[in-house]
Amino acid sequence: MSLLKAKSLYINDLGVNVPGATTITKEWGENSFPLMYWAWDCGMHQIDFRKKSGKAADAGTLGHMMIQNGLLGLEVPKEELDQFTQEQIELAETAHLQWMEFESQHKIELLTYEGKPAIEVKLTSKEFGGTLDMIMRVDGDIALTDLKTGSGIYPDHIVQVAGGYSMLATEYRIDWKKIILANVPVAIDKNLNIKILDRDEDTEIITASQLIFDSLLNVYNNKKYIKDFLKR
Repeated sequence: MSLLKAKSLYINDLGVNVPGATTITKEWGENSFPLMYWAWDCGMHQIDFRKKSGKAADAGTLGHMMIQNGLLGLEVPKEELDQFTQEQIELAETAHLQWMEFESQHKIELLTYEGKPAIEVKLTSKEFGGTLDMIMRVDGDIALTDLKTGSGIYPDHIVQVAGGYSMLATEYRIDWKKIILANVPVAIDKNLNIKILDRDEDTEIITASQLIFDSLLNVYNNKKYIKDFLKR
């Protein structure tokens, strides 16, 4: 898989651009305070948080691709690795190794979707879209899998995946049983963190996530009406 991917645009069957699930969950703002503290802490240590953030994001992108390519039995091509610094490559490799530890403890099979490996599966409904990192069979169950290479798994991540993505997958008749959120940090001092939701056993969490996501979608749409009014 190539690292050179365009930003996802979601266009529904009516030809209308619709927001992505990530954009919608940002309306909650649940994850903003940890980021504000992190930026403040960088400043206290005389570190440019923009440069640090960009470096981590690049390493996260590469780590993401190493994991996905690994599931395909491929390596990231040298010409693409050359786009990154040695430090970024080492951080990405750390993330990949942590994911491989998870793989070693479970029976994992990458599935196909519409005749292609189920990686970066783009789904769009009438109102919003989303891209599943992977659809896999894990220990016999179909799992919607999302990779996070940041500092942790936050409530808005749960809402994004267990709320928005699960509704999209159900609409597309993907017979999923589990949701896996994998925090695979691109940091030497952070450990792998996996959260697994079972469709039957974690009904309350999944239902709550879907209700919150629906509410955030309404907030997003109504804010847009107000902003459009102010532009008149």
